[in-house]
Amino acid sequence: MAKADRVSAKEFVKTWQKAKSIDDVVNALGGKATSYRTRAISFRKKGIPMKKFPSAQRGAPLDIEELAALARSLGGSGEITKKAKK
Repeated sequence: MAKADRVSAKEFVKTWQKAKSIDDVVNALGGKATSYRTRAISFRKKGIPMKKFPSAQRGAPLDIEELAALARSLGGSGEITKKAKK
């Protein structure tokens, strides 16, 4: 049984709604952020108005041109596709 499942529904709702971020929820309850996000989504589908936290940006945006140049300098070949340029 996952840690998120051991937290009562009432405790989860109170903690989630008072938190400023998903990290606050994890710090308060333990467990994994993905488990709590999934639980909040499940509650929303049931009609419980759980607030949404912004998605965390994972690292800096990719500089496609710079990475392509690096790959070519290390023996890569090919060109950047139109889809990747966007």
